Amino acid sequence: MIPHGVKVSIAEHSQDSQTILFFGRTDGYKGLDTLLVAMEAVWDFEPRARLQILASGGGGGYQVSDNRVSATWDGFSGKELEAALSAARAICLPYTTVSGSGVGAQAYGSGKPILASNLEGLRELVSHEELLVKPGDAADLARAIRLVLSRDYPVRPIDPDRTWPGVARALESAYADVARSTKRRPH
Repeated sequence: MIPHGVKVSIAEHSQDSQTILFFGRTDGYKGLDTLLVAMEAVWDFEPRARLQILASGGGGGYQVSDNRVSATWDGFSGKELEAALSAARAICLPYTTVSGSGVGAQAYGSGKPILASNLEGLRELVSHEELLVKPGDAADLARAIRLVLSRDYPVRPIDPDRTWPGVARALESAYADVARSTKRRPH
C-alpha cells in the first residue's frame, strides 16, 4: 500500500500549549461532535485547555459558545494552518470512519502528537498507542486528550517513505513492476 504523501513542515514544539487542534471539513464522520463532548470532560480536569477548530465548508450546525473554543467555520489559509499547527499541543482526528485522510497527512507532516480514532488509515499516524481512541467514544477521547495535555510527547520524526519524494519512489517502482510484467506477456 502506498500512503498519502506528506509535506514535511515540522511545527514548533509547544510543550506549554494547552490547545488541541481540529482542522478540515466538519462532515459527520469527522467526529467533531464527539470532540466537543469530550472537551467538556477535559475542562473538568484541565480548565485551561483550549480547542481550536479550523473548518472548511461551514460549521455544519455546530453551536459553540464556550470561550475556550476558537472556531473558524468558512475556510482557512495555509498560513493560518501553519500558525495553528505551531500553537497546538496536539492534533485531534476523532473520525468515526475513514478510508484515507489528507488532514491526517498534514497533521503527520507537522511532527506534532496526533490523537486519533483507532481506525485503519489513522493508526499509523499515531506515535503513541495510548493516544488511539475508540471511534465515537467521547470518554475515551477525553482520556487521550488529558494524557496529551499532561505529558510531554516529543516531536515525531517523519518516515521518509511517507514524504512526497518517498511516495513518488514507491509509485515509480510499482509502475516499473507493472511495465515489466506487461512486456513479458505475449499479445
